[in-house]
Amino acid sequence: FNLEFAPALERDLAPGATAQVSMKVAGHAGLAGSVRWIGTRAPLPVTLSVNGSRVATGKPYSLGTDRGGSDVGGIARGGGQARLSVRNTSAVRVRVRLNLGLVRGQEK
Repeated sequence: FNLEFAPALERDLAPGATAQVSMKVAGHAGLAGSVRWIGTRAPLPVTLSVNGSRVATGKPYSLGTDRGGSDVGGIARGGGQARLSVRNTSAVRVRVRLNLGLVRGQEK
C-alpha cells in the first residue's frame, strides 16, 4: 500500500476559530483524519472534504473533563485537494492537533 501523510498541525484556537490541514490527492484514495483537543470535552465539528465537497463528518468522543477528539474517514473518488478542518464551537480557547493521511492500493 502507498501511505502518505500531510504534516501534522497543532494550534491554539479561540472560540469560533477554525484550523485545517490539506494535501493533494492524485486519484482514487482512502482518506483518514483525526483531530484531538485539550480545553473542552464538548464535541467540536470536524469535516473531511475533497475539492470543497464534504466527504464525511467526524465522530466525536470525550476524554476526561477537558479533552476530546474526533475521527473521520472517507474516499476520494478522483484527484484534487483533500482537507481536514475543525471549528472551535466551545466558549473557551482550545489546543488542537490535526492529522490527515491517505492510502492508495498498489498499482497493477
